[in-house]
Amino acid sequence: MIATTPRRSVSIAVLVLLAAGIVLRVVQLLANRSLWIDEAALALNLIHKSARELAGPLAHGQMAPIAFLWLEKAVASVFGYGEWSLRLVPFAAGLIALVLFARVARETLEIPGTLVAVGLFALNHRLVYYSSEVKQYETDAAVSVALLGIAIVLRAPRSRSVVAAMAVLGTLGGWLSEPACYVLAGVGASLLVSAWRRRDRRLAMRGAGLGLWWLATVVPVLRLEQRNLTSADSKILTRYWSDGLPSTALGVGRWLRTVVERDLLYLFELSQFGTRVRQLTMLVLLAVLVLGAAVLARRAADTFVLCAVPLALALGGAAASLYPLSRRLTLYLLPMLLVIAGAGVDAVRRRLGSLSAAGLGIALVAVPAARTLTVVPEHQEELRPVLTEVAARATPDDAVYVHYGAVRAFEYYAPRLRLPPRDVVLGCCHLDQWQEEIAAIRRLAPRPRIWFVFSHFQPGEPEFFAAALDRFGRRLAAVESHGAAAYLYALHPVDDAAVAEVLSRAPAERVRTELNWECVAGILYVAPCGPR
Repeated sequence: MIATTPRRSVSIAVLVLLAAGIVLRVVQLLANRSLWIDEAALALNLIHKSARELAGPLAHGQMAPIAFLWLEKAVASVFGYGEWSLRLVPFAAGLIALVLFARVARETLEIPGTLVAVGLFALNHRLVYYSSEVKQYETDAAVSVALLGIAIVLRAPRSRSVVAAMAVLGTLGGWLSEPACYVLAGVGASLLVSAWRRRDRRLAMRGAGLGLWWLATVVPVLRLEQRNLTSADSKILTRYWSDGLPSTALGVGRWLRTVVERDLLYLFELSQFGTRVRQLTMLVLLAVLVLGAAVLARRAADTFVLCAVPLALALGGAAASLYPLSRRLTLYLLPMLLVIAGAGVDAVRRRLGSLSAAGLGIALVAVPAARTLTVVPEHQEELRPVLTEVAARATPDDAVYVHYGAVRAFEYYAPRLRLPPRDVVLGCCHLDQWQEEIAAIRRLAPRPRIWFVFSHFQPGEPEFFAAALDRFGRRLAAVESHGAAAYLYALHPVDDAAVAEVLSRAPAERVRTELNWECVAGILYVAPCGPR
């Protein structure tokens, strides 16, 4: 009875944490927020492309694993292309990852480390949010957790059928997640280390065989997925994620420090706190990670290799410009980091006692959890309620001008909401080209009723457009929501004096005469723009 009581208490604590994580993910899902620009761009590909076409270049600057796209396409083909259906895959991935990680933590960590790791996973703001986003980042994390579980299963003697099943699951993981190849390398290396420590030739042969199998079945798919991007989009995304790749100006050392600081702040949601709290928490977290890595390397080399190899390959892949290491692209590394952090907490318990470990664990979990509890459910760009109101107020004779940042979401929602206006103009991308923006508006005048639809706007744009439209016409109605808005105007004829007056109010530090690189291709590029 004495021996089973702690185990039962730990099981209850883990179940409570899992329940909290599930509730948070359900709350985020039930918020039913609008698709924002990235999600809408991917959804348009799923709607308009066949399964075969999804294996080729994607439109709107999108890139995603082939199996993820096919899974989304299959689910949407059955349940429709609404937001709920499109979010089923990431939501299911979030729940599966949560449950599997609890098992992984219990298999690799002691009691304090398990509770801390599971708590950080269940209450992590990024994992909660991305479980409701129509992108592959939650699936990336889920695949990482599943592959960690595969490594644990394969360490013990198993039948050939089990090994074959794990081989197939590893391949599917590589097809579902591009960075999963790093985790698969960690799994293979972990099996070889485990075989070396046990002098188990059979396990070594199994590890080598699985490595060759995964190399043969995953790498060709990764090569195929490079076709998702056109050459222009590839250049755009490389530039967009340039902070996740080393640069000669920054230097490798400074880049590594930047990556560690920025991405740990991102993954553990520490950036919202004051400088002192942030710095202190960062130092504690780094100390726990270093301690955990040292302890694993000495006490459980196979687990250390399982976690360290993907982290090392992620750095190497970024250095080779294969896969950037920045913000949401690092979500798949979180399971490995949490296992290492849990090992650090376990080491504190062994050296300083349970009370110290409990205090450290509570501090580590409480800081990021506080952020999660205050922002869930999170919203991005709520264009759906705006367009719903426009659909209710507009007439067939109204015109609609869609600002370039709102085009993708507008293209997704307009057919579903059956907007009555027939005259729709898609705005061209004129990021920071204020004169071009004014010229586009001027060409629309005079009109008795025209709706201007905005979302995904850059800083300063709403104020500039409000000043311009108020100078060129009279506002008849306004519909505003989080990150999106629509304004109904009666436009008068516009003369040169009015244009000069409005342009004088443009942010002087952000005046661009040439085309912005983000407008050349990708998500902001609208072809053809102008009247539909």
